[in-house]
Amino acid sequence: MTRAAHLIRRMASIAALGVAAISLAGCVTLLPKAKPVQLYHLGLEAQADAQATAKGARVQVLQGAIQFNRDVAGDRLLTRQGDQAAYVADARWTMPASLMFEESLANAFMRGTGDARLISSKDPVSAKLILRLDVRALEVRYSEGSRRSPVAAVMISGLLADADKRTIVSQSAFDCQVPAKSNRVQSLVSAINEALSDCQTKVVAWTDQTAAGFVKPKG
Repeated sequence: MTRAAHLIRRMASIAALGVAAISLAGCVTLLPKAKPVQLYHLGLEAQADAQATAKGARVQVLQGAIQFNRDVAGDRLLTRQGDQAAYVADARWTMPASLMFEESLANAFMRGTGDARLISSKDPVSAKLILRLDVRALEVRYSEGSRRSPVAAVMISGLLADADKRTIVSQSAFDCQVPAKSNRVQSLVSAINEALSDCQTKVVAWTDQTAAGFVKPKG
């Protein structure tokens, strides 16, 4: 076999391998086949006119530590039935629930019309009160042996302390439950959001009531 014939035969072999590789690449994907996960938003969203309302608040309240039940701090939706607990399959929050809770709480205070204004440690103002919350439950509950619709439950305990004296001013607990309209995931999410909104609105009202005692009289 001549050198030229050998080169032609070798080039033909390389071309054949290239065609086979292209054909294989068209049939095989490296991406795994999986059912897409539906994402849902948790909590109150900001309102365009809320900033103007919040400017009237006269008592700065520092958002202290927010303790979160570890089972619900992440991005999964927890359900309970008696002693059994499980997460809803193929459904997630858009972010960890603990982060969206804080964002929703800030929006709830922005919507408020009372004396309290929620601030963070980064704000260049001093606070009169310190707010600490413990989110003990944020879940959907099913009754054992019952066909009734599940109930969304949110439980929060709160503490308000005097920022100067470092003494407890007020303590309260909030238990908000909202029945879901059906067992569909969207209905469960709507019920959780309604229960959370109810509880956070009550936290704001309680904080406003406490803050009223720290308002300096005019004149």
